[in-house]
This record gives sequence, C-alpha cells and structure tokens, in this order.
Amino acid sequence: MSDQVHRAASDSKDVTDETARRQKATKICRKCCGCFPEVEAVSTDEILRNRNDYILIDVRSPDERKVSMIPGAVTKEEFMSMADGDRIKGKKIVPYCTIGYRSGAYGKYLIGLGFPRSQVRNGEGVLLWAHNGGTLVSKDEHGAEVGTTRVHTYGQQWDLAPAGTETVQFGVLGMFWEGLKFKLFG
Repeated sequence: MSDQVHRAASDSKDVTDETARRQKATKICRKCCGCFPEVEAVSTDEILRNRNDYILIDVRSPDERKVSMIPGAVTKEEFMSMADGDRIKGKKIVPYCTIGYRSGAYGKYLIGLGFPRSQVRNGEGVLLWAHNGGTLVSKDEHGAEVGTTRVHTYGQQWDLAPAGTETVQFGVLGMFWEGLKFKLFG
C-alpha cells in the first residue's frame, strides 16, 4: 500500500511511558480476546518458553505480513494446506493478529471447522510478542526470513509497540479497506 505512515513507537502521542504502553496493549488484548470466550488465550510468554509446542498462524492481511511476522509463522492458506498432516499433531494451533480480535475470530472459525477446542488458542498478537522480547521477521525477495524491528500496528489506537520498534500504519483508506475485507471475507 502506498499510504503507509511510519513513526517510531516512542513517538506515540497517546502513551509515551514504556510500562504504560505495555499495560494499555495488554488491556486492549484482554478485551479483544474476551470477545471469543470459546477460544482460550495463550500468552506470548508461554509460546516463547515452549515455541516448538505451537503452530502460529498469522491471520493479518498480506500487506501487514509484508511489514513483519513472528518467525516460523504460517499464513491461513499455508496452515489449511498442512492441516491434515503430521506437522500439527500434538501441537497447539495459535492464530495471531495485531492484538487478538481477528485471531479470536479465526480461532472460532477453526473450532467450527472441527478442530478440537483443546487444540486451538488465541495468540496475544505481534504487539505483546514484541513487548515480551519476541523477534520479528520480514521476508526477502526469495522468501527467506530476515530480522526486522518494524511492526504493523493497524491504526493509531494500537500504536503501542515497545520503544525501538518502528511502527507502520496504513492511511485511513487503507484501514477502511482492510476492515471491509475482513468483514466480508474473514
């Protein structure tokens, strides 16, 4: 998208104190995850401690994923192509987005498809992942993961990334279009 806005996370006008930024991100995440009580949330701390026990699914738009992803995460399409294989046996399935709402909706969708509720968890999202010390990657022209400090925060109200992280937001039209696509197509 050509209408991206870049700003260092420490420049946010709403919340400048690092602890306050994390607390506000956590509060919003809990509220978003709470919209989907059938999908139990899992903390980024838990995933970071036991990374091999989880399959992470980035449910954000392709433009958001171009900015950054959690290392080793797959897209919804990649997940569905491997869903019948041995790669997911014994692992928790964790959709994630920016802060927990879209991933909760996708987790609910997976449960509706027949995935066991005990296997599906809602991830806290890239904001809390970054706050908890998780690294982010982008993909180069060959599809290889390359470390980055950039994170897409969807909109100004979610511009709560930790200091040292460059936040990226789509302009108003880009956000409207992404929201409309999510409502129409999931």
